[in-house]
Amino acid sequence: MNDLSKKQIFFLALVFLIGLLTLNFVVRQVIQAKLLDNSETKFNDASSHIQRLVDKRIERYIDLVGFGKELFESSEQVTRDEFTQFFSDYFLRRKDVLVGVEHIAFVENIANKQEFTNRIQAEKTSTPYKFLYFSVSSEDSGNSHFVYNYLYPHPESSRFFGFDTSDSNELERVFRLAAREGRTMLSNAVTLFGNEYLVVVEPIYLRNPKTNSTREESIYGFIALTLKKDTIFDNIYEYQTDEQGKINRKVSFIDNPAYTFYEDINLTEDVLHREPLITNTHETSFLNRKISVTVESKRTLQLTLFERYFPDINFIVSSVVAVLFFIIMITFRVRCDSGSLKE
Repeated sequence: MNDLSKKQIFFLALVFLIGLLTLNFVVRQVIQAKLLDNSETKFNDASSHIQRLVDKRIERYIDLVGFGKELFESSEQVTRDEFTQFFSDYFLRRKDVLVGVEHIAFVENIANKQEFTNRIQAEKTSTPYKFLYFSVSSEDSGNSHFVYNYLYPHPESSRFFGFDTSDSNELERVFRLAAREGRTMLSNAVTLFGNEYLVVVEPIYLRNPKTNSTREESIYGFIALTLKKDTIFDNIYEYQTDEQGKINRKVSFIDNPAYTFYEDINLTEDVLHREPLITNTHETSFLNRKISVTVESKRTLQLTLFERYFPDINFIVSSVVAVLFFIIMITFRVRCDSGSLKE
């Protein structure tokens, strides 16, 4: 075979090799794009699932204050022991509801601080704690007060016992608003005893209000659910032990988007700089407040380790095979030509 035909064979083989490598690269890009599309679908499904879980937890909190209100409406008078037993049994059955909860309380509308103090100090209860030294912690000298009375769990929240809402502008605002409008309300984040909370307020009215009295004048008290701002939506979504499936969650009030009242950050700074974020934001309601739930992640974090590296592994292996095939083909051709020349 002449030199020209050898060059042609080598050229054709090289073109074939380049074509295979190009095809491998295109296949790699197609596979990677398909996997990333699938990962975005997984992320969208995960963020929708998180939104449903957020809504479900909000419903549980609202149900909880509703059950408290039903307790007071079912009896002429609810004692501290009855209140404690009711919520002790409830939380024993529904431990999941405890997540994010500081306590649930009966906040009483009192007309006279001294009479209220005397009543609490003389109270007989089967609980191990007594109230001989009870007093209302209030800086307000007026006669109309909303004061924290029954608490569950009491020992862990005893600093709230006797707390007057008038000492917090935000609490006073939301309690007055709930009493006036007759509906369950959610406060802004409020700092109490060095911690930040959100408070769900459910008004309870007198059975026999005075004639021509307003709603606010007919208020008997409130069920108040105090939520820990930093843990309110903890444990609603399980993550893998490695980076796979990791997601950031942020919750804020729509009327104050700059203030994020809940954050669950799972992506490290290294991961954040590696590739752009994908984000989904859902709007929902928490009673009288509109909130936004923002979910963030990376496309690659929704893939398994095998899915992440499969396009590169496939490209490398197939490229090596193509190159080896090219070398074997050329070597075989050269040996064939050498054998024909010897003959």
